[in-house]
Amino acid sequence: MKITSINNPKVAYWAKLKMKKYRDVEHLFIVESENLVNEALKKGIVKEIITTEDKEYKVDTYNVTPEIMAKISSLVTPNKVMAVCNFILPDDIKGNVLLLDHIQDPGNLGTIIRSCVGFDVDTLVLGDTCVDLYNDKVLRASEGNIFKLNIVRMDLKDVIKALKEK
Repeated sequence: MKITSINNPKVAYWAKLKMKKYRDVEHLFIVESENLVNEALKKGIVKEIITTEDKEYKVDTYNVTPEIMAKISSLVTPNKVMAVCNFILPDDIKGNVLLLDHIQDPGNLGTIIRSCVGFDVDTLVLGDTCVDLYNDKVLRASEGNIFKLNIVRMDLKDVIKALKEK
């Protein structure tokens, strides 16, 4: 499907997903770049693709103008492809577990996610005080590894209690 008007309601909807409150309500987030889109497709969570290229994907694909891509993108120089994805459903806490509390810098969280994958951590537990997992900087810094790790957000007191009981 082709969208050429920057005033299209779909464009406004996508642009709102840059804000945490709308991501949380819709349970959707946007990934930008071919690498992140491909990793999200492998995970099976892509709802729709937005692209400036004349390329088709196995999910709903919207061809848009560079101006529309600039409105939706959080980058100064937008990529040619992005995907709207469903939130990643966490599994049970299992295997090697890392607990994080008060991580506020999105780039740091993305780097920690990459390190978890590199060091065979199975579950990453984010305390309630950590930065939003679907922040665009977290997604970019994780370099697609967010899709390779079980990430759970919950109160750390509850997690520590449950882990001690196990």
